[in-house]
Amino acid sequence: PNSLDYFADNINKLPRLLRIDLGKRLLAFSNSLRVYKQSLWLFLSGVWFC
Repeated sequence: PNSLDYFADNINKLPRLLRIDLGKRLLAFSNSLRVYKQSLWLFLSGVWFC
């Protein structure tokens, strides 16, 4: 079976509160990853242009 569909089915079986918590964690993780990538990019471009 398609692992993504399987994952989505399992997510739908989870209690609502747990899903909300999982969503918040995922959002926080993606936000921190974006900030990390931006700072890395700034650092690299700073090194490049110095």
